[in-house]
Amino acid sequence: MLDITARKRAEEALRESEEKFRSVFRDAGVGMVIVSPEGRFLGANTAFCEYLGYTEEELREKTVESITLADDWPAFSRKLQELLAGGSSFQWFDKRCLHKSGRIVYTQSSASLIRSSEGTAQYFVGEVLDITSRIEAEAALSEMTRKLIAAQEQERARIGRELHDDINQRLAMLAVELEQLQANPFEIEARAQEIRREAIEISDDVQALSHDLHSSKLEYLGVAAGIRSWCREFAERQKMEIDFNSTLRNVLPIEVGRTLLRVLQEALHNASKHSGVKRGEAG
Repeated sequence: MLDITARKRAEEALRESEEKFRSVFRDAGVGMVIVSPEGRFLGANTAFCEYLGYTEEELREKTVESITLADDWPAFSRKLQELLAGGSSFQWFDKRCLHKSGRIVYTQSSASLIRSSEGTAQYFVGEVLDITSRIEAEAALSEMTRKLIAAQEQERARIGRELHDDINQRLAMLAVELEQLQANPFEIEARAQEIRREAIEISDDVQALSHDLHSSKLEYLGVAAGIRSWCREFAERQKMEIDFNSTLRNVLPIEVGRTLLRVLQEALHNASKHSGVKRGEAG
């Protein structure tokens, strides 16, 4: 008679361990795959199948290379070869996969190589995250930032042109008029009122440019009310009618408000300068 209690206990523990692994593998909220050393899919959970639009049966007919974008395969293949050559795992490798529909899916992958007791490579266990939404959001944010910076640069250029082409020339003309009065003092009384009016107009326009650069009303009144006030001032200066409508339900940070104001300023200045319209809508 042989006492096989220890062996039976070991077999039972192994079965329980395998069952737990299968349960975690199938129900994991992230993509999980099992891949042969040759790169063929041996298994895939529901999350991974949903990432790429394939069934598990369809994936078993494919290789990792076949669902990887061609440009990303050489680098990823080298990571797998490093594991086969003696490594054990790698963390979060970024690569693009091909969805069944043909669109690109951005992923991050981690992998561990399972070996036999003799050290022979048996299969890879991989964890895969779909980061497509994050990548698209980052790209959209980058594009928005680029457009906002471009709008700010256009606004600075516009103010620079107004200072040089308008304010500077009007000040130069005012200096010429004052010089002429110095040569002919008998006209001072007759011209003083006109020169005073021109100086006030220049002062008002400089103040308007200052408001364009930094509108304190955004801080005191809030974004929507501050922008509405600026639209009213701009309409009075340009002899326009501007209907401003806001559907904001939440309080916006002042930095966001300034950016929105810059975009609106550029749009209304362009409309006033190039289209000649006398009525506009903003919101």
